[in-house]
Amino acid sequence: MAYTLRDGLHFARTGGRTIFLDAPCNRYFCLSTTAAEAFDAFLAGAFVEEGSVLLRSGVLVPDRFGFSCEPAPKIARESLLDHSESDRSRPVDTSCLLYEFAVARARITLAPGRALRAMVRDRILRMPNGEPGGDPQRAAQAYLRAIRVGASHDQCFAWGLALLRFCRKRSIPVTCIIGVSARPFRAHCWVQSRDHLINDRYDHVRNFEPILSL
Repeated sequence: MAYTLRDGLHFARTGGRTIFLDAPCNRYFCLSTTAAEAFDAFLAGAFVEEGSVLLRSGVLVPDRFGFSCEPAPKIARESLLDHSESDRSRPVDTSCLLYEFAVARARITLAPGRALRAMVRDRILRMPNGEPGGDPQRAAQAYLRAIRVGASHDQCFAWGLALLRFCRKRSIPVTCIIGVSARPFRAHCWVQSRDHLINDRYDHVRNFEPILSL
């Protein structure tokens, strides 16, 4: 019988460890030494025996098609923050982004698990409304101006959700990435458009290994 990761479970290898993100439950975890060795063997193509610790723990589930792993997204190296000016942002864009940020922050405070599920849902819907061919620099300028007027810049998940919705509504092609590092454990979220970071810089995001892209 073939097996695969259960739905909503994602992983990344970083710092010599495998870190998992259980998106439906909004939690990160590592496996025990025995389970981690079994998972490494599974990735290498080893046969999974009935009663395996990976099956008992719910990490793996039966699947007739077997395991397939999407390649990790490539981290953009150039930041639009270095080529944007907050003064050029449209006031209405800044207001809309601040609204999305306030909504996202409230969602995370009241129900953090639902906020992550909302991001997954938005990935499926792709939010096609809005003018075609949006410019990602428009989002970077709105972000810079929002920070300038006093919005907190250190709530990466809220900004990720806010920028994702802001851009999708305007048909700006973006990917929201959640990354992790192992020693010490940290998680971070940022948004990029093809080869350009929108709300972060490479010197910072390169410290994280992507675990989920939306």
